[in-house]
Amino acid sequence: MRFGRGRFLRFTVAMAIAGIISSYIPVSSPTAFAGDTYNGSGGGNSSNFLGISGLSNRDVIQALVLLLVAYGIYSTVRDSGAGAAGAEAAAPGTTPPPGTTPPATGQRTIYDIVKGDPTNYKTLGGAIDEAPMVKTYRDDDGPYTLFAPDETAFAKMPADQAAALMSPSGKPVLMAFLAYHTVKGRYSIQDLKSLPDGTRLVTLSDTVVVITNTGGLKINGVPVVETDQEAKNGFVHTIQTVLTPGQTGATPATTDGGTSAATPAATTPAPATP
Repeated sequence: MRFGRGRFLRFTVAMAIAGIISSYIPVSSPTAFAGDTYNGSGGGNSSNFLGISGLSNRDVIQALVLLLVAYGIYSTVRDSGAGAAGAEAAAPGTTPPPGTTPPATGQRTIYDIVKGDPTNYKTLGGAIDEAPMVKTYRDDDGPYTLFAPDETAFAKMPADQAAALMSPSGKPVLMAFLAYHTVKGRYSIQDLKSLPDGTRLVTLSDTVVVITNTGGLKINGVPVVETDQEAKNGFVHTIQTVLTPGQTGATPATTDGGTSAATPAATTPAPATP
């Protein structure tokens, strides 16, 4: 059984009191330690403990009591310090800013989420493979947040644009398209909704997209499906219309993964090829 701080301290004090009292109880020769003999004075004060002349039962008991008390005090002080440190770590004001929340404990990557849902992301999964940007979404730690166009979004695109995007010669355009739909940082739905209206997020193409919360969560004016799909290297949020650069003209402060800066962090990986 694991003792709490208060319980352990009470237990130690009780043991100490019991030890002190017992050290004054007379010990007759049949119950004395190792054949000690009771000398008839001083209550349990045998003067030949374990054959050591001059060492009494009382001396041994009192030494054990002192050790118990010292250990109890040490444990209480140590645990109190650890508890205070934990409370300080959890104190208000220490929560990571949006875009820097800890990674998920699951093993799925952004790529796994997209490829694992062909009903919604068949075209998007094919685009990631064709670009190719598998390494970015599967192997890079990121963190990234992918605003993922579903089948409805691609169906809204003009046929000629969709064909040009997926043609073998359109790989650079396709990479730029995917990079524009991916921002740097881990943004849950709650993170996005907590951002000031009009916040600009830096994308993998080093351009910006604009988050607004008026009339629902939107990116560049496109509604975001408010369901978190968390990966170990970021988040996936479904959108039902593809994003187009310049859709919104809002110009408030830019953030890149929780860092307020007009330029993207130099350490954020660019879209990579396998």
